[in-house]
Amino acid sequence: MDNLIIALFMQQHRDNTMLRIRRRLRDASDPFSIPESEFRSLYRLSREAVRVLIEDVRPLLPFTKRRHAVPIELQVLIALNFIASGSYQKRVGQDYLSCVSQPTVSKILRNIVNALNILMNDWIQFPIEDAEIQHIKETFWARKQFPGVIGAIDGTHIAIVPPNAEREHLYINRKLYHSLNVLIVSDYEGKILTLNAAHGGRTHDARVWRASRISNHLQEMYAAGRRDAWLLGDRTFR
Repeated sequence: MDNLIIALFMQQHRDNTMLRIRRRLRDASDPFSIPESEFRSLYRLSREAVRVLIEDVRPLLPFTKRRHAVPIELQVLIALNFIASGSYQKRVGQDYLSCVSQPTVSKILRNIVNALNILMNDWIQFPIEDAEIQHIKETFWARKQFPGVIGAIDGTHIAIVPPNAEREHLYINRKLYHSLNVLIVSDYEGKILTLNAAHGGRTHDARVWRASRISNHLQEMYAAGRRDAWLLGDRTFR
């Protein structure tokens, strides 16, 4: 019994020591001070874009009075680093610019992703105004001489944890891992205009396309007489 008490005390001491070390390192770090190129490689966004994102998610995150709570700025950067790298939560937490534990990374990811889901409809919108559509067309024409293009379309497989056994087969893609087959449309600069993440990895790109709202929207435009607007994609979307 005494040995157990001693072991528990030593474990608590180690945990408290690591917590203090992380806090000191975290408080001393300033990710916004690193060069812009390195910042973009870590977080996939510019410093200016991240600052805008921080202010947008701030009112959507749980409020805490804890004296040593992770600042919202760092929470956003931790989430972006994880999403950009596709790495493990523990590695992201141990990053010299983050310095938080794996359970903290997990909690931060949940809160930030929930906030992003709320904001998504404000940020991702397919152009419907003539001026927006014309701008995208002009950009594709000026850069690549493709006429009438209002977006580039492609699919990407996002790996996921296997779902329940009854539906598992719907998510095994042709490379034999579990995924979502996500359809994405972007403009020339890479701005996402619309996406569809409702299909498992087994679903073919063409079926994802035919079931999407953007497919229905463009068919309606075509039926209404608009014949000068196209999406640029490969033959899997025919």
